[in-house]
Amino acid sequence: MTTETETAAQAYARNLRAARELADRIADHLARLELGNERPTGLHWGHVGDMNETVAGLRVVADRMFREGEHAPENQ
Repeated sequence: MTTETETAAQAYARNLRAARELADRIADHLARLELGNERPTGLHWGHVGDMNETVAGLRVVADRMFREGEHAPENQ
């Protein structure tokens, strides 16, 4: 939450920490899935669809961060 006394640099740093914490949680969960520790039992095509949506969502974030896809300079 921002306050009237928070600077842009402080807000950026706060959001950067939050993004890093979220990215770490996602990376840890994906590693556990890859090892089979938390893989759903009875995998079916619905799980595949869920993972496809996860990849698509992460691609949107990565494209913005790395200036790829629709965020590439040539697409601006």
